[in-house]
Amino acid sequence: MFLNQLKDDSKQAFLDLALICAKADENLDNKEAEILEIYCNEMGIDKPTKTYKADYIVDLYKNDIEKYEQELTDIFNHFTMKELVIVYFELFAMIYADNSFDEIERDIILKLKKKILDKAIFCMLSTNPFRGAEEVLLPVLENSARALVSQMDMLKLIKKDI
Repeated sequence: MFLNQLKDDSKQAFLDLALICAKADENLDNKEAEILEIYCNEMGIDKPTKTYKADYIVDLYKNDIEKYEQELTDIFNHFTMKELVIVYFELFAMIYADNSFDEIERDIILKLKKKILDKAIFCMLSTNPFRGAEEVLLPVLENSARALVSQMDMLKLIKKDI
């Protein structure tokens, strides 16, 4: 929905995160592949044929947590505040695609949430226009993303019946 608003380098960074989430259980199922294709179409980029970087980062999560965290930090640094919120929202479709919430997916979402809240708090301390907004923003985004995934599932069922 909002991925076309990302800058080019942010699109690739988002795709990296989406692939990591898709490969979190070491398996890219059909629904995850379909969502990846939707993401790529929306961003106007080619769907990747190789997932080496995602596989590497998933492996780091299990074997070298410091290096894993550095890789995520490098990816997160591509995003502006607005882009972080878009990424947070859009990743939920991938995370819930296989009806499981793997450890690495949870970790990525929590790290994104923390980065958004840290930036929001910094902005509020600097300007103070939206005090308390961080308490409302993220749950609303999470619920909206879940609803969007459900709507996608319903549309697929309707298409099958037609």
